[in-house]
Amino acid sequence: MRARNRLTAIQIRNASDGKIEDGGGLRFVKKGGSAKWVFRYSHLGRRREIGLGNMPTTNLATARQIRDKWKRELAAGRDPITIRDTIRRWKNSPCECLRGEKHSSKGMERPVDG
Repeated sequence: MRARNRLTAIQIRNASDGKIEDGGGLRFVKKGGSAKWVFRYSHLGRRREIGLGNMPTTNLATARQIRDKWKRELAAGRDPITIRDTIRRWKNSPCECLRGEKHSSKGMERPVDG
């Protein structure tokens, strides 16, 4: 098994331009004055990347938590990018029943007419 959580906050703060692997698919990418977190994974034989947030808004601990959340979705057979895109569509939906805190906090659950 490959090492996970290899990076430290000090290594990230002192990082030069380039890509640094934390393990488990988490990657820190720094270019110019900007830096971001990326999760690299394979789903159905296809290599994909999903952004997890920019520095300093998303710190190392938060990026690891988000990575772990997406890894759980992958283990359940779901593609993180598809989930993210579906949530974005629902948030922008003109239908009031698909927006709001009740449904966005639960992810992809839809209300049941009763």
